[in-house]
This record gives sequence, structure tokens and C-alpha cells, in this order.
Amino acid sequence: MALKTLVGSKIMNDVIRATVAAHNKTPGRMEWRVLVVDTLSMKMVSACTKMHELSAEGITIVETVTKKREPMPAMEAIYLITPSEDSVRGLMSDFNSQNRTTYKAAHVYFTEACPEERFKEICNSLAAKRIK
Repeated sequence: MALKTLVGSKIMNDVIRATVAAHNKTPGRMEWRVLVVDTLSMKMVSACTKMHELSAEGITIVETVTKKREPMPAMEAIYLITPSEDSVRGLMSDFNSQNRTTYKAAHVYFTEACPEERFKEICNSLAAKRIK
């Protein structure tokens, strides 16, 4: 199996489909979500998946965590990011207010192991209450 195919399969099965299966409130009904990525994971997603595949699984848009984004407080977001300072800061800033958040909830997946200090930062932030 080619590396590209393997990575695409991991993204679709272990990130997108696993989140949808575990968190759809009404079985059989599509619930739209936003996929939030950083530079590295954007390269992985764009090289290994197609937008129509993501759409078929309920991903309405793919956005970059470090850029300014339009709030979509009615939608949940799936974050596929590296545990870098910038990416984690972007995640936390999306939920830095209890009343006005960018998304309704966050499903967070890292591309590699998250350092203990960075994990503690997330746990001590307002974002921790919104992570499923």
C-alpha cells in the first residue's frame, strides 16, 4: 500500500469517520463540521484526500488554524494539527471566551505526540471545556 493511500485512509478513518461515528447525535443524519488544519496537516490532507470525499463525510469547509476565520458557533470543528505553539495557540484562541466561541465544540487530533507542557496549557485553557 502506498504511503499516500495509507495516510489518506488514516485521516478518513481515524479522524473524520471516527469523530462522526462517535458524535453524531442522530444516526443516519449528516451533521456538518469544519476541518481545521495547520500548514503541515493541510499538505497531508490535500495530498491524500479529495474534497468530495471529505464532503461525503460531513466536512463542509477546510480552514487554517493560524488564519482569521469567520465564527461558526453552531458547528463543531475537527482539528487536525501539529502540537506546535502556533497551532495550539490558534486552537485555544477559538475558545478564549465563554460566551463567544468560533465553533460549538472541538475534536482535537495531533499529527504527533503532544509535549506534556503544551497539553497542560490546553487543559488549563477555556478550550478544555469545549473539547470532546
